[in-house]
Amino acid sequence: MVAKGDSLAEILERLCLLVEEQSAGVLASILLMDPNGKQLRHGAAPNLPKTYTEAIDGAFIGPSVGSCGTAAYRAQQVIVSDITTNPLWTDFRELALVHSLRACWSTPIFSSEGKVIGTFADGPTRERSLSRGSTAAQPHRELGMGTGHGRNPVLVRGSLSGARFRSGRRTAAIRKIL
Repeated sequence: MVAKGDSLAEILERLCLLVEEQSAGVLASILLMDPNGKQLRHGAAPNLPKTYTEAIDGAFIGPSVGSCGTAAYRAQQVIVSDITTNPLWTDFRELALVHSLRACWSTPIFSSEGKVIGTFADGPTRERSLSRGSTAAQPHRELGMGTGHGRNPVLVRGSLSGARFRSGRRTAAIRKIL
């Protein structure tokens, strides 16, 4: 897709769809850092409700701003297995619950210079716990994001064309997109 000149929005949407297809029961999204370095903007979330994505578009990053805002602020992965009780979701809890969102993993996306330029998030489509060994962790592993709390960044050059990939069926599909 990059070689064909597809837009970044199209590439990000296809990447989310691929993750959802390969990880049954998961919704994926990508938020991009605003040029001001303080807010996250909608990148792609093809199967999240539009009312939800519109509501969080432009959210400021910070120490307690849901999974994505906190992951971008901390520059490390944030795993929330229960949105109903996690303090990071205090300001967004009702919005998430209205849209049947119960758990969310978010991993920062880093530029080749180590700067946070966005987040990749996924969560179950039904209430269930996300554990490190769950299939929901697979998109993070396949994209080279890791599942630990340290940095294991997706390196980005251009339109995600420099992403580090690991072996597997999903990798071949992702490479077709990129």
